[in-house]
Amino acid sequence: MNQNRTILLLGDINSIHLHKWIIALKEQFKVAVFSIDEISDQNNWLYELKNVSVYPAEKKSSGSSSALSYLKHIGRLKKVYKKEQPAITHAHYATSYGLLGAFCKPENYCISAWGTDVYLFPGKSFLHRVVFKRILSKAKYLFATSNNLASEMKRYTRKDIQVIPFGIDTRLFSPAPAQGEIFTVGTVKGLDLIYGTDRLINAFSEFSKKHPDSRCLIYGKGPHKDIFARQINDLGMNEKIHLKGFVSNQEVPSVLNTFDVYCAFSRSESFGVAVIEASACEIPVIVSSIGGLTEVVRHNETGYIVNGDDTQEIIRHLEELYHNKAKRKQLGANGRVFVYEHFEWKKNAGEQVNFYFRLLESKK
Repeated sequence: MNQNRTILLLGDINSIHLHKWIIALKEQFKVAVFSIDEISDQNNWLYELKNVSVYPAEKKSSGSSSALSYLKHIGRLKKVYKKEQPAITHAHYATSYGLLGAFCKPENYCISAWGTDVYLFPGKSFLHRVVFKRILSKAKYLFATSNNLASEMKRYTRKDIQVIPFGIDTRLFSPAPAQGEIFTVGTVKGLDLIYGTDRLINAFSEFSKKHPDSRCLIYGKGPHKDIFARQINDLGMNEKIHLKGFVSNQEVPSVLNTFDVYCAFSRSESFGVAVIEASACEIPVIVSSIGGLTEVVRHNETGYIVNGDDTQEIIRHLEELYHNKAKRKQLGANGRVFVYEHFEWKKNAGEQVNFYFRLLESKK
């Protein structure tokens, strides 16, 4: 493969999202992947991929959230950059990796924002805002996963921002026959207050008092697990609300197909991959009216968009779906069609691939 078709990806080597990009690109480009983290044992398969070179950290990073903590990786990145001589360098996550990539001064530099890098980082202080603007100024091309995220980025740059949704494989995420009679409300998300799991627990607790033939399953891991466990215990819901722990991406479809309703009451969300995964499995969804979640749900067509702080509004929609199985089926069926038309991974990844080809052709 010609060296001028090398793409250097900067990102979290253990992220399932970055893995999807690697797999999508490797058939048509040589892909080099630089990361500031060690590669986990379960991801050693990345070393075996044809046309892919992987450069993880040899030692774990400090874990500091400060952008400056990433600067110690500059020397190693510059060595990789010199070795690979990429035609295109693409940083996935505007802060940290976006900052690192700028030090190589790549001609064709792309940055993709993922969410908290835009929603949270620049709001921390005046200095953070200055740094963020500087990072975006170093990129020649900017990308976002949702229109909402792109709009937020526009506060810090005048450059064009291309929106490429982070889609899913609708063959993997597809409906399966119901596995039980009990009405099941669920979510698959990191156990962090920002994702509103506490809102779901409160709402379901009240709902369940009227409908004891129901349960709530919460999958995921995160820093606030103990907080949610105490909340469940204090509400006397240990028999009804279950923290099921981490589930791998390969297992998520079978988990989703045990749900009657999927809930996501995030306080901040750039896109909503988990929501479209549920919709692709023909599960009706209820989400908070925040960020990119409003773009992955059509209200009263594929699910409901609610005020995440309005417990009674959440319960009202749970009640409707509990009593109306036909409604659940219709919303679910509409959801799968909606996802296939707008968020099919092959189509979304194809947009990025076509952009790369156009960019390379323009340099001939």
